[in-house]
Amino acid sequence: PSWTEAQCTQWNGGVSQSAINPHSGNYSCKISAPWGGGKGGYAAFNVCADTDYVFNFWARCDKAGVNSNASVTVNELVGIGWATTTYSETPLMSSTVFGDKLSNEWKQFTYVFHSKNAATVHLVIDGLDEAEPIYLDDITLQKSCLKNGAFETDATGWSGLGDAETKWDKGSHTSGVGSLQPITHYQYQEVRTEFSVKPYTNYKVSFNYQGIPNWLTVKIKYNNNNEDLLYQDQVAKLCNIEQESWHVWSNGSLIFNSLNNSGLLLTFMSPVQVTGGQYDCGRLDDIYIVEQLDNTITVDDGSKPLFSVDKTSVASGDTVTVRLKAPLSDFVFEGEDDKVLRFVP
Repeated sequence: PSWTEAQCTQWNGGVSQSAINPHSGNYSCKISAPWGGGKGGYAAFNVCADTDYVFNFWARCDKAGVNSNASVTVNELVGIGWATTTYSETPLMSSTVFGDKLSNEWKQFTYVFHSKNAATVHLVIDGLDEAEPIYLDDITLQKSCLKNGAFETDATGWSGLGDAETKWDKGSHTSGVGSLQPITHYQYQEVRTEFSVKPYTNYKVSFNYQGIPNWLTVKIKYNNNNEDLLYQDQVAKLCNIEQESWHVWSNGSLIFNSLNNSGLLLTFMSPVQVTGGQYDCGRLDDIYIVEQLDNTITVDDGSKPLFSVDKTSVASGDTVTVRLKAPLSDFVFEGEDDKVLRFVP
């Protein structure tokens, strides 16, 4: 939202409009706790039943070192009384690792939750310091293609191929109360989940990882054959971490095009070093797959842009504009008029 006055009325609590240093546009949402600290405000959203959702927003404070105890919670609304708001017994998502990441610079925050019912949910910003506001801007709420990427109650929807196992773990997580622990016994074993997509559409996959990646691999496949891949890369590379060292929670992401598929598999495959016994592949949390909102995709080789296209979803016969970002001599053109044109940098 651009946080016009009308949009601010969708929020409740110590909420106002601010024109000071918005992340984009002319305004941001200012949330404060002027009466001694504590609750700041909430926003209401309607959700469908049994669906994964992705909250994404930008946040900042006036200065660093304040609001370190601020938290983000997503609650299902049960009722609103004269003086109290009643929520379901267990939050759909809660994260206390929010305030300690805030500073006077805009930072992006992303949280995944799973709705139980078709209901109204509240995004609550809580635990503010007195007279130290938090500013929010550019909030989006998207449906994820996954059935269960938040792991708030279990690992339903995920399965192991062969002897591989999926364990719901409450020991470590980035939000909520649980995460997914893939366990394999031999090399090339996979844990996986199925998801639906629109054909010829660009999607973003995001995940949080903790552990020793050891060449753990993420794949997008269109059937069980290991050769039928849309995407494959190593978790360590996507998270920008070392292969053989233990790491705290790190985020990795990738973008792929669904081509002519309507159903795909997201898999995590065990590394080649596994030769027997039980191998802990680490932890995964807040996994989501969403359609790209931006209708322009730029492809690069890691150091310079190569080309961009003006669509993320096309059907047969559609016209797509391709804009070269590098000299024509950097490309080799392959294909025929009636086939897909492929660029090889």
